[in-house]
Amino acid sequence: MRVRQTNVQILSPVIRPYYHTSKEQFELMAAIVQHYAPGIPLSVEGLRTFVSKLQAAPQQPDFPTELAVQVPSADTSSCSPVDGGHLLLGVTAKDSASPMSEGSFISDATRQRRFNGASSYAVLQSKVSLCITRSFPRLAALQPSGTFDLREGEPLSNKRDAALPDRKTCERCSVVFLRFVNCVFYVLGPEKLFDAIVRAHGNAEVSVSTQAMIQLIVALIDDDPHHFELASKKMESVIEEGSVESIQAIIVMALYRLKKNQRNTSWVVLGSAIRIAQSLGLHVTTDDESPLWAEQKTKLWWSLCDLDQWFTSVLGRSLGITVDLSTIGSPSDSLIGAPNMPPMYAFASARLTRLLSRTLQCNSEKHYDNGNAIDRLIQDLYGWWESLPQHLTIPAAAIPPSLLRATLYLRLRYHCIIVLLTQSYLFNATFSGSEADHRINICEESNNKTIATLIEMHERDVLTNHFWFDSYHAVTCGLVLLIRIIKNPASVYLRDMVIKLRRLLRMFPDRLHAFAVQCFDKVLEDIEHNQ
Repeated sequence: MRVRQTNVQILSPVIRPYYHTSKEQFELMAAIVQHYAPGIPLSVEGLRTFVSKLQAAPQQPDFPTELAVQVPSADTSSCSPVDGGHLLLGVTAKDSASPMSEGSFISDATRQRRFNGASSYAVLQSKVSLCITRSFPRLAALQPSGTFDLREGEPLSNKRDAALPDRKTCERCSVVFLRFVNCVFYVLGPEKLFDAIVRAHGNAEVSVSTQAMIQLIVALIDDDPHHFELASKKMESVIEEGSVESIQAIIVMALYRLKKNQRNTSWVVLGSAIRIAQSLGLHVTTDDESPLWAEQKTKLWWSLCDLDQWFTSVLGRSLGITVDLSTIGSPSDSLIGAPNMPPMYAFASARLTRLLSRTLQCNSEKHYDNGNAIDRLIQDLYGWWESLPQHLTIPAAAIPPSLLRATLYLRLRYHCIIVLLTQSYLFNATFSGSEADHRINICEESNNKTIATLIEMHERDVLTNHFWFDSYHAVTCGLVLLIRIIKNPASVYLRDMVIKLRRLLRMFPDRLHAFAVQCFDKVLEDIEHNQ
């Protein structure tokens, strides 16, 4: 694997397929086999046994038919597929209970398989086609032989952009991106990223979204406005393409704009990625998809959920993802490994995102004091920490260097969520009594652990300016510490924490953190003057 990273010992061996084709070609072939012969094993012996039992295929009608993944619903009971029409396996029973499950996966004109809800005319057309194919073959063949395609989208050009950064720059920035960003916030697998760079600098066709993503990664890591502008000019085509690569490119653009403190623009940009993800059905599980693709799309979906949740917290805006997260399965790490992401990280991160969603909902409730709900959620957060595997909770000194950032960042998010849940008790004087004091103690304890984790990340050189949320957690942590020392200026411990955090904040170059440092300086001066 061309990742140029330190190899990591994974707790359990991962069985990967052995083949002489590209990964994409293998997955396409596997999807075709599982479609026409569901349930057969893809091992060599299993395939040999199946082939030995094959019989001559029945003659198919000579008119073309459209393949669509139909999601079972009551309406389709009156229409059955005919010889030339194919219904792929539907979603699982868990998903079929969802209101969105009465839709279909239908390929558009750009060959992207999209999820269309029950109200879509494309779904209606597909259902009608299934009913009329046998009795009205000429009518069924009208669309493919017509002068235009009823499906949405237009095929896009994949011409190589001569303005792409050179290959050495692309690979260098990709290594940094994987080490500091992708390890805590999954965007794409290392193999796919480096393969895209090789194809982009070769003679192979590369999608516009892939080219834009490469330029944006260089812009993010090298703080390069030139390549950002070049990528920005492609965004209309990126959105029109509406592919998984489009989502990945838009996510990197959102991270770049965050780095430039363009938070509102970044939030709006992220909304495009969320809508494309929903159109591709990343939140819907179907039985016909390969395990590798299922894991990739689930990981990407949960990354979007996590980013959307934190945007809601930062800006106080409404959520872009309104799907009930409790109905979405958690990702696994069985097929997609990464040199800088520890085993079980994706699974643990998705569970923490669910708890963050509940935290935001709890904070938005208009009750005078929803303390009981807060207490239950605190216990669930404690339970999440207790359920983590040992390699995610061990002291930093025992963590392998390549896994240090992801492991520490996971516990940083955990402590920050507890602070987010309880910090209102620090600011609101109307909350009093033993229960309020208990929640204040929890908030202060988690704030101390957040600061300790940030300092440890800084000392071990795994805190970065490439990922905006590092700086966000630092400054919000500082604000809580600021209110604590204002309320208790005599505390020597808090003053020591202020000095340490002030030193850490100086690594972030933007004006917000510079202002936070000035605030700490003035508070310390006032405390010394009063003494």
